[in-house]
Amino acid sequence: MKMTGSVTKRICLACLAALLALTSAGCARSPLDPKDPVSLTVWHYYNGSQQAAFDTLVEEFNDTVGREKGIYVQSYSQGSVSDLESAVRDAISGKVGADAMPDIFSSYADTAYEVEQAGALADLSSYLDQAELDKYVDSYIEEGRIASDGALRIFPTAKSTEIMMLNKTDWEPFAAATGAKLEDLRTIEGVVAAAEAYYEWTDGLTPDVPGDGRAFYGRDAVANYFIIGLKQLGVEVFQVENGKMALNTPKEELRRLGSLILEAADATRVEAGGALAVDRHGFSAYVTKAVRNHPNITVMEGEVTSLPEEGEVLAATGPLTSDALAARLREITGGEEAALHFFDAAAPLVTFESLDMSRAWFASRYDKGTADYVNCALEKEEYQAFWRELCGAEEAEVHGFEDKNVFEGCMPVEVMARRGEDTLRYGPLKPRGLKDPSTGREPYAVVQLRKDNAGGSIYNLVGFQTHLKFGEQKRVFSMIPALRNAEYVRYGVMHRNTYLDSPRLLDRYYRLRSDPRITFAGQMTGVEGYVESAASGFLAAVELARRLVGKEPINFPRETALGALSLYVSDETVKDFQPMNINFGIISPLGHKVRGKRNKNLEISQRSLEMIERLKPEVLG
Repeated sequence: MKMTGSVTKRICLACLAALLALTSAGCARSPLDPKDPVSLTVWHYYNGSQQAAFDTLVEEFNDTVGREKGIYVQSYSQGSVSDLESAVRDAISGKVGADAMPDIFSSYADTAYEVEQAGALADLSSYLDQAELDKYVDSYIEEGRIASDGALRIFPTAKSTEIMMLNKTDWEPFAAATGAKLEDLRTIEGVVAAAEAYYEWTDGLTPDVPGDGRAFYGRDAVANYFIIGLKQLGVEVFQVENGKMALNTPKEELRRLGSLILEAADATRVEAGGALAVDRHGFSAYVTKAVRNHPNITVMEGEVTSLPEEGEVLAATGPLTSDALAARLREITGGEEAALHFFDAAAPLVTFESLDMSRAWFASRYDKGTADYVNCALEKEEYQAFWRELCGAEEAEVHGFEDKNVFEGCMPVEVMARRGEDTLRYGPLKPRGLKDPSTGREPYAVVQLRKDNAGGSIYNLVGFQTHLKFGEQKRVFSMIPALRNAEYVRYGVMHRNTYLDSPRLLDRYYRLRSDPRITFAGQMTGVEGYVESAASGFLAAVELARRLVGKEPINFPRETALGALSLYVSDETVKDFQPMNINFGIISPLGHKVRGKRNKNLEISQRSLEMIERLKPEVLG
């Protein structure tokens, strides 16, 4: 990693050469003077033979490329990885007695992110051309783009591969005595069975000392063990879409607790890489059938303009509540100041048969998983023309709308475009990890389309939420070559979403504090997202059902996604309340330090699911 600085930014490749023995051709672009060499400091965590080898590399660089270019590198071991991380944090915070920040340091991504948030990491993008970047694995380079602007802040110097190593000397007598086979170790279940047999076998070797069997399997990190086990069970803890990682724990919590919504979603799922996408018509029919066929549910069709004056009530009318009912809810909850709003937008839908597949191809980013997305390429001139027209396109009038009132998670594509020419290329039109088979390289920009129905006849323009006029949508989006003759099944639309000022109004069970017989659920409570809406409805319904039969409510803890969401929504200390997705920030942190953000989040997820398993008998009982 490279630190910002008036000098060090200009000599990036030379710094990398010190670490990686790369060529320093890029330094020709830098104003270096061999008679007045620049001194660079490198911090690392190498020790013993590794440190000796690294010091030799640095000396060779100083005596050759460094001498020629005018660069002198000084390297210092900070001890262990944790010692290095502590030294970096102390330096960046200006702790008394801390050393000055180095020009280059080794780090895991989570520590680098902290430094990035302090504005101290340099952008390496301008020092590496595409030919140089192509020498590295795309996904490794992509991991270095940790900033929201898509700039390259980290350069990979080492990557780990998980392997299982077997002690052959120990394995052979064990296998001969028990019949164990190497093929048994291909699954987690097989490893568990082998471990049990190994314990019994080693215990039997010393009959005079009972219970001294030995462990068969050791792991380097609980997180790795956990994520591999879940993958074998068909569970993805994280979903990655358009380069962003999201938490899948709430989905898995709801699955384990028997949520009808997740059951319907799984039953009507359509391919979308790691994302959970459904056939909207099939999903709707599945839920409707389950509700109408339930013996304890009576469906009465018609407009509801007020809430019953007596009895238990659960209101889940959504963000588009009718005017009459909305007026009544304002009266109940305390007037206009109790209701907030934001603007939400939906993306257009097009038919698959109308796409020009000569300018598109099926693939998932970095070829991970199945090829579920249609990828529509734009070259530089095409993208720039599209961007200019998008920025100037005529928008449909929406009363009260301003760019600042839009929800970030569903930002209209034209609003995003107005933030800068390259904003879309680092967002929904990011080309990284998507090589066009017709050219063998990544396009300048890529628009992705995802199935909207099980038959694959309709596709959704991913990230293209919009409130442009319908005619403008067709005109501007047709500038995308693959969509030149696209047939639109639905144009993108924008609407105003109304939600309650829940921290002032609701308790942790989504009940109205002033009248607990009234419970609210879904997006109107200020939760954002389909899964979040289902989660709030599930918790509210479970609590109401228990209340009706005289049982105490279940307090889902903040360590679970369900509990964290309800406690955030009802937290009276939240002043500027905004719609909230479930995220790691609202879940209680671990009580101990875990190296690496991914490992930490995996342990949080594991803890959450273990708690849900303990609560499951009571919830479903």
